[in-house]
Amino acid sequence: MSSLQHEKAEGMMQVERLAEEKLTEVKVVKGSEAFAEALFKEKPLLSSAVTWKLIGCLLLGCFCQTVNGFDGSVFGGLTANTRFLNYFHGTNDGNWAALNSAMYQIGSVCGLPFVGPAIDTWGRRAGMVIGASFIILGCILNGVTIHASTWHQALSLLQGGRFLLGFGVSICSSAGPIYVVETAHPAWRGIITAYCNTFWFVGSILASGAVRGGLNLSGNSSWQLPLWLQVKLQLAEYEDFLNTNGTDKSIWDYRALFSTRSSRYRLACNCCFAIFAQWAGTGVLTYFLPAVLDTAGYHGDVVKANINLAYACFQFAFALLGAAFVDKVGRRWMMLGSMASCCVMWIGVTSATALFSQSGEINSSAAKATVACIFLFGAVFSVGITPLQALYHVEVLSFEMRAKGMGFSSLAVAVGGLLNQFAWPISLAKIGWHTYLIFVVWDAIQWVVWYMIMPETKNRTLEELDKIFEAKRPVKESMIPRKLAVDKEGTVLASEEA
Repeated sequence: MSSLQHEKAEGMMQVERLAEEKLTEVKVVKGSEAFAEALFKEKPLLSSAVTWKLIGCLLLGCFCQTVNGFDGSVFGGLTANTRFLNYFHGTNDGNWAALNSAMYQIGSVCGLPFVGPAIDTWGRRAGMVIGASFIILGCILNGVTIHASTWHQALSLLQGGRFLLGFGVSICSSAGPIYVVETAHPAWRGIITAYCNTFWFVGSILASGAVRGGLNLSGNSSWQLPLWLQVKLQLAEYEDFLNTNGTDKSIWDYRALFSTRSSRYRLACNCCFAIFAQWAGTGVLTYFLPAVLDTAGYHGDVVKANINLAYACFQFAFALLGAAFVDKVGRRWMMLGSMASCCVMWIGVTSATALFSQSGEINSSAAKATVACIFLFGAVFSVGITPLQALYHVEVLSFEMRAKGMGFSSLAVAVGGLLNQFAWPISLAKIGWHTYLIFVVWDAIQWVVWYMIMPETKNRTLEELDKIFEAKRPVKESMIPRKLAVDKEGTVLASEEA
């Protein structure tokens, strides 16, 4: 018998011996000992005033995603407003849509060098305030476009405002999830942080509703309303400040991200999840849904705005449903099941739009099937991937890596967003429904990559994930259940692989 097998056998004997002495009970868990012990001994109580104060603080971090959802969705909705397009001499696809939509991501990329330093130096709270300040400035520039003397000046103000919006969101949307993950009780960390990203749809619904409501107004007020509402959606300052140690106190020291094999693996998982979530195809439906609807024969401003609003509400409902199961199903199986389903839904969208293209606008069944498949895609993406977008890529980072690692995550999101906002409107203008074939193939590739490298992170404290990422095979290590010997007070006395 090898030394490792002998050690495991002794561990199992100790667990069974303690159980026989009736001092303990044996429980099998998937996760770490300390995490399980925290749940046995310190379950948070909803009847406690402290619990509700904590929930209130966590909601402030969640509102960062609301800001991100509003800013990220409002432009796509406005491309369904012909008065907006006419004022800026624009189109809902092609080069104009690509450039002006992408200014948001360009601003986000330019803000990335300041994400880690801002959050580490002044704290998570200050990071959210700094980001919100830039968002307010961007909103003001967008709002004053109506006072420009020429449409060229108005377009410059629109682009400059979108640049500042992206710059601020890159900081704000990194600080918020970190604050939520680090502040939440271990028992609720998974589900609360999963719900954190569903607040993106609160902003998206507000943006879609404002765009739809604006269509009832006359003249340029129809598109000014949603732009000015962004002043109203920014964050108020908190009163907490996090002090940190190690390389996270050195503003430009990024060694912690690359110094060890485990840190490099962590960063790879972080960026891979962030960018693949962007490239699953949700970007083309978020930013250019009006142009997609054109390929299915839906051309009216009001009908496109109605579908856009309904789509945001539909996604929100399924995101809430998915967030409730992140700790029961697990992060890994949720992301894999969702990505596989996305691939299937794109096959449906491609088939329906191809049939409509071949038969012409008289085929109302094909048009309706296209919209149905789009909504089903929104459902499967929202239920399995949306809840993890504020959770998984924060969990995989150690405390020392977290702020600057989220800066790299923002870079991945921005890179994915640039492709979404530059490539897809041009592709829709040039090749129409053939664009969707790309997502069928690419989502299948993404599923394989995730299956190979993404470990499970549920039921572990953030610090105890070190063992998984230091293992030779992190995915296999993360799936091993453990047998615990627990005393009457919930203290773990011994453990071994089940």
